[in-house]
Amino acid sequence: MVTLPPKMMSRIIKPLQRLFELDMAYKWDSIELGVSSRHNFSTNKGFIEVGLTFPQWGKLRGYATASDDYGERLIDYNYCQTLFGLGITLNNVI
Repeated sequence: MVTLPPKMMSRIIKPLQRLFELDMAYKWDSIELGVSSRHNFSTNKGFIEVGLTFPQWGKLRGYATASDDYGERLIDYNYCQTLFGLGITLNNVI
């Protein structure tokens, strides 16, 4: 295991810190919309994710999500990617 000195670690992690974060959710009839975003003004990189839940069969709900971001994980902090997903959920956002 490699251990970096605290000063070097601070220099690596500092640009990755989120300086602005916003989460919102809205319910309209049986559809729920959630938005999550964050932005680092010093690097001008950020993240946005939009998720939507909708009724399927009985209590089972469908879930769709789309995100555009820099650095969803630490290993790809300098790589921009767009992700889309579909699935099911057992609970509501709100």
